[in-house]
Amino acid sequence: MKIEALLSDVDGTLLNTHGLIVAAFDIVLSNHHIPHTIAGIEATIGKSLMESYQILTSRADVADFMKEHGNFQEGNLQLATLFPGVSDTLKELKTMGIKIAVVSTRTRNCRLMLDNAGISNYFDAIVTGDDVMNHKPDPEALFLAMEELSIKPQQAIMMGDIAVDIKAGRNAGTRTIGVTYGSLGKNIRDCNPDYIIDFIEDILPIFR
Repeated sequence: MKIEALLSDVDGTLLNTHGLIVAAFDIVLSNHHIPHTIAGIEATIGKSLMESYQILTSRADVADFMKEHGNFQEGNLQLATLFPGVSDTLKELKTMGIKIAVVSTRTRNCRLMLDNAGISNYFDAIVTGDDVMNHKPDPEALFLAMEELSIKPQQAIMMGDIAVDIKAGRNAGTRTIGVTYGSLGKNIRDCNPDYIIDFIEDILPIFR
């Protein structure tokens, strides 16, 4: 069946947010005098914000940490930058009639980041961590996005840079694309996505 829709992660896939993510965790944890390492922070990337702070702080109630984290990120959106070719590739996909949805575990500031990057207008649906109970690799967010796009799993492909993205696509019954320029680098190959790309524009032949 022809692929008619792209479901895409944001962090490490459309936007280079590594510096923003690490800086937010580092600042918040330092403010609360909680010992941590950059490697420890990086090991939680891809998990929900709540789960990440529960791991890093060994506390169950992390609401205050999450609030500070969000405030820092919203005040430093300039640290989130588009990967090369993203805007042009999304524009070309729209020209081809492809539906595009964001599927991200990022919560309240996801839309702000997409607006700040100037790419919000390319998306037919935006599903964030605020919209679902279960985060990737659970397929709930993908099912919600596909419902909004009025497409079936066989017509969609999920693109991301880490294991939970590929697993979520597989769990939802879509095909999958792993990008090598994100958090896992070329190790994304170990997740066995259907397609592997080194540059985002490499997805265009998949839809043609």
